[in-house]
Amino acid sequence: MDQGILYFFERLHEPWLDPVVQAITTLGNPWPMTGVVVTLACLFAWLRQYRFALVIVCVGCAAGGLHLGVKYLVNRPRPRVTWALIDVPNQPSFPSGHAMGTMAIYFGGALLGAKLIASPRFAVSLRLSGVVLALLVGLSRPYLGVHYPMDVFAGWVGGLLCSLVGNACAGPPQPLDAPVDETTRGL
Repeated sequence: MDQGILYFFERLHEPWLDPVVQAITTLGNPWPMTGVVVTLACLFAWLRQYRFALVIVCVGCAAGGLHLGVKYLVNRPRPRVTWALIDVPNQPSFPSGHAMGTMAIYFGGALLGAKLIASPRFAVSLRLSGVVLALLVGLSRPYLGVHYPMDVFAGWVGGLLCSLVGNACAGPPQPLDAPVDETTRGL
């Protein structure tokens, strides 16, 4: 079934879509993801939300550790398709680090950021943006021929777990326009 769904992605290839998907997948590469974590941590620290800054760093580290641990434990080979649009990485396939990392960081960062926003509509929009971005990056991997769909699904589940645990550890919402409660703001 995994192989059949993978070949479904091959039928989606279009000359205009290929470079778009290649650009989307780079949002889950290690250096851009590290930059996002550092930027979010600095932003939260600048907003004096030190717990949130620590949490986003821990979420990133947890997702990276979980991804690599499971990847080398399962040791699933990468798909070998002739239509792969990028170089196939030489790491094992399961789970997708791009899917896990983006779900953990983009959605996790959106969850934390939404806690700081008084507008419910904007908070929902931020959370939805984080999920959509993670879904797009994950879907780019089988489209490019470098992951099986189950690798991506497992990555999303692992990343979701990391983001939800991080969100729980961050504590209650602290809207930016509300008076600061010194007992919940710091570490």
